[in-house]
Amino acid sequence: MKKDNFIEDKLNLKKTLEALIRYSKVRMELFETMSKEYLAQVIISFVILFVIMGLLMVFLFFFSLAGAFLLNNFLGSTYAGFLIMAGLIILFGVLIYVFREKLITNIVYKVIFERDIDIFKEIDE
Repeated sequence: MKKDNFIEDKLNLKKTLEALIRYSKVRMELFETMSKEYLAQVIISFVILFVIMGLLMVFLFFFSLAGAFLLNNFLGSTYAGFLIMAGLIILFGVLIYVFREKLITNIVYKVIFERDIDIFKEIDE
């Protein structure tokens, strides 16, 4: 009788270990899938950001050209408008550089880490 209980306990333990191994494999597959999905979302976000930034740069280029020609006509000069617009663009660039922590770094961290937290919440559920 004691030997039968021992064999039965051993079989139950073996079944439990097999179930635990299957569970851990499924959890790893789920984590891998969720990680791939997260990485894809981050890459898509950055691609969209770069496309928008590219379009804004083209807009800024043409807008600055139009502004420079307008200032040239207003000032009666052939180059003063271009110098003023170049100065404004440099000033804008310096302001972005000075406030880069608040403008760029915090936004990137928010995008990456908020999604990261969401993924781990989904896995735990």
